[in-house]
Amino acid sequence: MGSFAQSPEYIGLFTADQSELMEIIIEIGAEVADNLPSKAVIINVPDAAVNAAISEFAGELNLPDDAYEIAVTRMLAGVPAILNSHQGVNVLAATSILSASKALMSHEDFAGSAYIILVYNNFNSVTFFRKHSEGVVSASSTFVFLDGDMLDAITERTVLDYISEVLGISGVTVEYLYGDTLVNYRY
Repeated sequence: MGSFAQSPEYIGLFTADQSELMEIIIEIGAEVADNLPSKAVIINVPDAAVNAAISEFAGELNLPDDAYEIAVTRMLAGVPAILNSHQGVNVLAATSILSASKALMSHEDFAGSAYIILVYNNFNSVTFFRKHSEGVVSASSTFVFLDGDMLDAITERTVLDYISEVLGISGVTVEYLYGDTLVNYRY
């Protein structure tokens, strides 16, 4: 994703008026180029919690039975876009241009969903993992803009509050890695 942010030719393929988007993309590239994140956050959402959320939505959504899993997966995967939308259309467009996704082979039984957030300064890398099929995990990654006020507001508890109260999912674990220190939370 960082390579995309540092290529004006790539950005030019997707934008008509590059000035505002290029400013945002240059800022992203400057933050992540040659910098290590200050911390990593790992959020694990177990399958049982996702299945409970699917059941919870059954009465609220008018979808065929086989579409509930897709709807919940889209809601979980859409969290970065929701956060970016609060910063305006240019941030949403710039971070969308730089997003990436890939299917990965998994030799272990990966269940549920997980986010890995690499915290830099204002722009952070968020990767969402979800079991795609037996032995295959899909991963989608994007930059998320969080200004100083939003970073201060996002604590261990607020991340879990969003997942449990808005998405209706409980049983989530959050791990914070600060340098060599790992802190675990479970709700």
